[in-house]
Amino acid sequence: MSERRRHLEGLLAAAGGVTGAGLPAPEAGAVTATQAEMSDDAQEFIRLEKATGTWPIPADLEEAQRSFASALVAGDDATLTRWLVPGLEIETTARTLLDGATYSSHATVAFARLGHQRLVKMRLDGPSSSATVLARWTSSPQGWRIAALDVGGRDAVRPA
Repeated sequence: MSERRRHLEGLLAAAGGVTGAGLPAPEAGAVTATQAEMSDDAQEFIRLEKATGTWPIPADLEEAQRSFASALVAGDDATLTRWLVPGLEIETTARTLLDGATYSSHATVAFARLGHQRLVKMRLDGPSSSATVLARWTSSPQGWRIAALDVGGRDAVRPA
């Protein structure tokens, strides 16, 4: 409690309360402040500087993510389209940004829960370039589907 507040409470007690009839009796039970229920989304973020053995990705989402990333590496547009929500077209999202490069592997590099959706960041690597792709997955009656897709970076790999 601050010094100013203690001083004001002392003056109030000396005056006999606001009405001069004295201060009300303290309640029998101690009043405890209730903490507002906070979202645990921030606790779900995994920071890259902390090494983890596994990502806390639900098994069905992990399988969907692996299939999608493999299709990106293979350039399989039919499989890619299967994972998108209706109305989202691969041609208007990541495909055009990834064309012209060959990728041979993929790896999940970050994962976060954002409400009911999941953000999965993956890195695609190939002999001449690499790219970072961010997918926002949402649960649907048909299973996990990608609601938004973005290529965050594409770099040419420098020869060693």
